[in-house]
Amino acid sequence: MSRMDDYNYFNDSRTIAGMAGPSRFRVAGGGVTVKFEADLLDCLDEDDAKDRVLIAALVKALDGKDEVTLTLPSKFEVCGECQGKGSHVNPSIDAGGLTREDLYEDPDFAEAYFGGVYDVTCYTCGGERVTPEVDRKALPAGVLALVELAEEQDRDSYEFARECAAERAMGA
Repeated sequence: MSRMDDYNYFNDSRTIAGMAGPSRFRVAGGGVTVKFEADLLDCLDEDDAKDRVLIAALVKALDGKDEVTLTLPSKFEVCGECQGKGSHVNPSIDAGGLTREDLYEDPDFAEAYFGGVYDVTCYTCGGERVTPEVDRKALPAGVLALVELAEEQDRDSYEFARECAAERAMGA
């Protein structure tokens, strides 16, 4: 790959979504679930007022177990990455852009490209075609604090992946 190809590939939202990994939120049985593990308690600061709310909510939710999966009231939005298709073209195929000549000079490639041969399961929705949006108004305060923590962890994962992608795009 050329430097420009690397730059385009690692700045593609599909590539970054794949690097960030799956969201903590899952679509399951017509609802949204989020899993918390007891070792999360080790990351929270008992002296911080916001963390005390999280600790209390997490201890209550865990109820002596090592992990808990909460089912949350939610609604679903069409996935913004695949526009509800459930798949998208592998970014290694077209992240650098395709020209009319690329398709014209190789009709077999064009047919395969538009026929879905190079498609992969959507990195954002995992093929579900929708992404969950938690109904915040229906959540008790403690659970809302946990949901906000999970969302923050998802954002942190995405930002870290974006930073790594930027470094790779520049040759690091």
